[in-house]
Amino acid sequence: MDQIFANAFVKEVKTHHLCTIHVVNLIIFYFAIIGATSQLSDDHDDFSDAESDDDMIFIDLGEILDSRSRFTGSRQVTLPVHRRCACHLLNLVSKVDVEKITDGSFNDLRMNVEDKLDILWNKQSSSSNNSDTIKRHLGQLFVLKNDTRWNTRYYATACVVRLIRKKEKALRKLMEELKIPYFSPSEEQYMKEYVKVMRCVVDALDILQGEKNVGLGFLLPTLTVLKSNLQLLQDDPSVVHCQPLIASLLTSINIR
Repeated sequence: MDQIFANAFVKEVKTHHLCTIHVVNLIIFYFAIIGATSQLSDDHDDFSDAESDDDMIFIDLGEILDSRSRFTGSRQVTLPVHRRCACHLLNLVSKVDVEKITDGSFNDLRMNVEDKLDILWNKQSSSSNNSDTIKRHLGQLFVLKNDTRWNTRYYATACVVRLIRKKEKALRKLMEELKIPYFSPSEEQYMKEYVKVMRCVVDALDILQGEKNVGLGFLLPTLTVLKSNLQLLQDDPSVVHCQPLIASLLTSINIR
C-alpha cells in the first residue's frame, strides 16, 4: 500500500483516481510517503476522538503540500481524482430522488402505505406488550427499518409482503387489535410492486457493497444489469402503480 501511494504522489500523473473508505487512511499513507508517520500517529487518536464526538478537524492542506514539495524537490503536485461513492449515490437514487416524484396518485398511495407501516413498526418497538401481541398472532416479529440505511425499509416492507401472502388473516386480526386500518387492495398491490422493483436496486447494492471479490470493474456491469432489469419492469403489465418509481430510478441513475 505504501508503494501504491508513493506512485500516486511522488510520480507525476501515475494514478488517475483513488478510492478509500476513510479520508484518515489517505492522510496516514500520505504522511508515510513524506516521512512524517510519527507526527500523524501521535495525532491519530485525536482524529478518532473527534469523529466520535462529531467534531470537525481542520487540516492545513497547504502545509501538507508544501512538505511534499520539500521532500520531492518538485513544486508540481499531482493528486488522484476524487470519485464519488457509487453505493452512496444509489442510496440517494432510492431514497432522496424518490421523494421528488411528482405523480400525485403515486405519492398519495406511497404515503398511505408508509404511514400504516410506520405505525405498525412503531407499535412493535415502543412496547414489549405489543411485541408479545405481534408474536402471538404471527409467530414472529416484524423486520424493522433503520433510517440510516435505505435498504432496511425494503427488507421491512418485504417482510410485510411475505406475511400478507402467507398469514393474511392473522395480520388482519393483529392490525385490528392494534387499531390500525388494514391495507386496501391497491395498497397491497403497491407493496408487492415496490418489493419487486426495489429488489433490483438491492441486488446491485449487495454486489457493490461486497467485502470480498469486488472492485471498480464491477461498477459498470452492475449498473448496466440494473438498468436493463428496470427497463424490463417498465414493460411488465403486472407493474401498474410503481411505473413512476421505475421512471424516477432510471432517470436518476443516468443523472447521478
